[in-house]
Amino acid sequence: MVQRFFDEVVLPKKKHTPRPVALCVDITFFGSFGVVVFRDEMKKENLWWSFCAQEWTLYYERGKNELLKLGYTFTSVTADGLPGLPAVFSGIPLQYCHFHAKKNITKYLTKNPKTDAGVALLALMNSIHLYTQMSFVAALLAWRDLHMSFL
Repeated sequence: MVQRFFDEVVLPKKKHTPRPVALCVDITFFGSFGVVVFRDEMKKENLWWSFCAQEWTLYYERGKNELLKLGYTFTSVTADGLPGLPAVFSGIPLQYCHFHAKKNITKYLTKNPKTDAGVALLALMNSIHLYTQMSFVAALLAWRDLHMSFL
């Protein structure tokens, strides 16, 4: 039903200014259909979007190719953990989205853990944005070592 309203909307042609971008990509679903969006997160600008029926890598491949044809280059890509995305964005630094990481961890951990290990892991997860890859791995290993008897 909502799809019909989207089909009736006529948008002005997007004016592109190709440049190097730190790309953020994701698909959001609204019931039976989804929208894939490629966004320059630094400039808060949606660069490309398309409707989709499933979260398939072909939509990400299509968006990447469209932007490359327009002259964009990618300094990095931030995305959810869809397994095929490293291949789609091969050669471009790929980061797992903090929102999706937290959502995935919370699914297994809960938002109110009862154990010391769980409380410490939740605190680590909630501060993930403060870490580099190396410092996060070090903090995670320290957490593991501290809670080895629990594990």
